[in-house]
Amino acid sequence: MDSRCSSSADSRLTGRGVGSINTTPICARGGSYEAGGKKCISDVRRTFCLFVTFDLLFVTLLWIIELNVRRVVDVCRVQNKSHTERL
Repeated sequence: MDSRCSSSADSRLTGRGVGSINTTPICARGGSYEAGGKKCISDVRRTFCLFVTFDLLFVTLLWIIELNVRRVVDVCRVQNKSHTERL
């Protein structure tokens, strides 16, 4: 039996699934890469998806930094305003 496939016969040997009727093997997908068949996603599409993903992460990081900087600037303004009122 292929090492990528398992069936209920294997599970009966380990003691899990005693009395199981289903003997259909469950195979992991991966034969297309081993046989040199058609790839699921092209290199250009994968590169584009990675670019978009990292671009979104980078923009999110910049947005978080901008929100924090704006909050610090607002706190400094409030402190300076209260300080000038005391003088």
